[in-house]
Amino acid sequence: MTSDAYCREIEAYLTSAAGSGPLVLALDDLHLADRNTLALLARVARGAAGDRLLVLGAYRDADAVGTPLLAAIADLRRDCDVERIAVEGLSVAEVGTLLDDTGDARRIHDRTDGNPFFVRELARHLAERRDTAGSVPESVSDVVLARVARLSPESAEALRRASVLGESFDLAVLEQFDGPDSVLDALDEAAAAGLLEDGAGGRYRFAHALTRDAVYGGIGASRRSDLHRRAATALERVHGLEPGPELGEIAVHLCVAATPADRERAVELAEQAAAWAGERDAWEQVVTLLTRALAVVDETDVDRRRRLMRTRAIAYARLTHALVDPQG
Repeated sequence: MTSDAYCREIEAYLTSAAGSGPLVLALDDLHLADRNTLALLARVARGAAGDRLLVLGAYRDADAVGTPLLAAIADLRRDCDVERIAVEGLSVAEVGTLLDDTGDARRIHDRTDGNPFFVRELARHLAERRDTAGSVPESVSDVVLARVARLSPESAEALRRASVLGESFDLAVLEQFDGPDSVLDALDEAAAAGLLEDGAGGRYRFAHALTRDAVYGGIGASRRSDLHRRAATALERVHGLEPGPELGEIAVHLCVAATPADRERAVELAEQAAAWAGERDAWEQVVTLLTRALAVVDETDVDRRRRLMRTRAIAYARLTHALVDPQG
């Protein structure tokens, strides 16, 4: 049977079924439909069965970009009633219900924004490997990296650089990596693919924390170190080295880069940023900064290591006290 004959047979069957009473046709993964399938659907909707037919079609926005689907939907609107219903992510309570266990619901929701597929895969991953709370399930990483692979080289590279900056980032900082040329186009492409969300004031964020983690995890160690060093330079160009939260970000990037030429400066900036955070009782930030510094400080610098460890211990004790007795 030829493809055209097969389509006519399906059309005749649906028309006959609709003639016996109202018909609901449910179609999933419409973003995978080819032009012939979409043309068949349009003929059925416009044909004799149209008045007695309700089509429920599900598709993923991110995967529909660049496919015939969006044009087919726009074309159908001329002759048919088309209603688009955006499906939002699950709430924390719904995540807890889905997992039948609210213990990790908040943490899982925070990393997935309630995406049901991500929720299920991350919950399974955590159940199997409790010591890898910050890692990404292989199934999720495969999906995300497949989407990245479909981007232009410029957009994929911008996304990798952005992942080094964190779950959210400023356009002004990203532009400092190599200059502003075409960065906006690259980010727009990634946003259209559902990997980024474009916020106000030049602030972007990854669609999910897991998306950022998957992109970041796909960068090789040497390349990642280089990007962290360049991120520190970009942040310094935009914010300078005045005491503040950005100084801590610069120090962390230099510590992660861990190049021999930057280690001394990384430790100095981490100490300065930790002192600023300590003055504001931001003990968790102090612990994070000094832990990063201790990972790169010269092993032979015994006095400095002792000082950093002592300061970190005091900060940890105050952080623990604040968590146990927040009113104290």
